[in-house]
Order: sequence, then structure tokens, then C-alpha cells
Amino acid sequence: MSVELADADIGILADLREWVHDLLTDAAAPEPAITASLCILTELVTNALTHGAPAGQCRLHLVPGRVLRMEIDDRSPHAATVADHPRRTRGAGGFGLVIVQHLASTWGQTPHPSGGKTVWAEINLG
Repeated sequence: MSVELADADIGILADLREWVHDLLTDAAAPEPAITASLCILTELVTNALTHGAPAGQCRLHLVPGRVLRMEIDDRSPHAATVADHPRRTRGAGGFGLVIVQHLASTWGQTPHPSGGKTVWAEINLG
């Protein structure tokens, strides 16, 4: 599945979460994997919409019963970084990739030669 985020607003998250929930439920994924997938998807798409200048595509790849891979493109020249201050109590943000790091089986980013990047995460389903 691929969804264009360039003209989307944060409201698209509800549709994406519903689609992923249904997809993983139909694939008989365990509930903890479904919940973790929804949290990861929310963080990555929110980051792309908020900081992605503008966001690109959201792609989801499912290897049934095994792995869900989420890829979100953005056009920001800045690398996605995990906050080095996880105990910080002030400020509104900075914890999204900490959540992704803890919930995903693996995650990373791939820079685009023309600028921007793809931030991706995988979660084991079984």
C-alpha cells in the first residue's frame, strides 16, 4: 500500500491506523504487534507531516505472519535523530523516535540523492 502525504494533514492518521489495524487483524497478528505498529506508524507519519517540508509517500509492506515494514518519505535535509535527553520533562516533543526505537524490531533512514530521506521501521508479527 502506498499513500501520498504531500497534501495531507494530520487527519490522515485515523484512516492509516484503521487500515493497518484491519490489515494486521486479518493477518492474525498478535495484539501487542498491532498496537506497536499503530504507535510506530503514528510517530513516523506525524514526524513527516510536521518536519518533512513537505512529506512524501507512506508505504507499507506486509510479509504475512512475519514482518510489517513502514516507510515514510520526507523532503527535510535533516537526519532523523533519537532525542539524547529521554528524561527531559519540558517541551512538547522530542520523544517520537525514542518510542519508535523501543517498539520497532529495527528502524533507520535512507537518504535520497536528490535530498530528503525515507525513515523506515519494521516490526516482527510472530
